[in-house]
Amino acid sequence: HLARAQAKRAEMLEIRQRQQEERLEHLKEKEARQLQDRLEQLIADLDEPNNHEFAIFQLSQLGDEALDMLSDTLLSDDDPDARYGSAIAIGRIANEQNIKVLDRAKAAKALIKALDDDEAAVRYWSAEALGKMRTQLAVEPLTTLLKDAHKGVRQQAQATLDKLRSLV
Repeated sequence: HLARAQAKRAEMLEIRQRQQEERLEHLKEKEARQLQDRLEQLIADLDEPNNHEFAIFQLSQLGDEALDMLSDTLLSDDDPDARYGSAIAIGRIANEQNIKVLDRAKAAKALIKALDDDEAAVRYWSAEALGKMRTQLAVEPLTTLLKDAHKGVRQQAQATLDKLRSLV
């Protein structure tokens, strides 16, 4: 009877362990879905003037988790408010948080591409964010921006170049 009771106990412990692992997995999946939903809502809020600043703040607080979606929005959203808001948030994340090297490189690449955007505000905030990222890859594209039609964009490009050159 003792051996059978011990086997039953071991079986029950194994079942309990498996159930705990399943619960933990479901919890992780739920958290991932909630984060994705939150990111999507914040990106949508970038389009709304009343929610724009708060969305930028919230996105910058999410750090690395928001970078991919911000980079995609920066390069592909139809609304210029969402694009320049994404550039601002990327810059704040780069300035305030430690970013994984690969995530930093992808975000910098997106910002460099955004320097060619039709909207001056997107070019301006992308240049500013590149200064916060401190990436030397941006020197050549920023130099090209010194000939931009918009005075504010030219000034920001120059300020960012000065900042990058002081880091070398």
